[in-house]
Amino acid sequence: MIFHIAEKSVWEACEKLDSYVPSEYLNEGFVHCSKLSQVEKTANNYYRGRTDLVLLELDPEKLQSVLRYENLNGGEEDFPHVYGELHKSAIMRVIDLKWDDQNKLIGLADFN
Repeated sequence: MIFHIAEKSVWEACEKLDSYVPSEYLNEGFVHCSKLSQVEKTANNYYRGRTDLVLLELDPEKLQSVLRYENLNGGEEDFPHVYGELHKSAIMRVIDLKWDDQNKLIGLADFN
């Protein structure tokens, strides 16, 4: 499974559509995703403290778009990037992202 951190308002705006398209897709041409082991670090680096986020769990085998594991910023880890829309048939679960007092994400253990 791979994961995408989404703004709740953007996710909800796509509720009646067949697919979800985040704003960065229009600018970058792909949807940023993470492996489970990367979710917490990504969330803390880019979204810490925000209360308007959801985590989408995606089944890579159900994606209708190209999935590539790559690192475009020169780091050590490859991240999954989806080159296209996220069709809802590939979205297995959606949870609200929340942090505890130690800046750990609540609920990630449920995905193991």
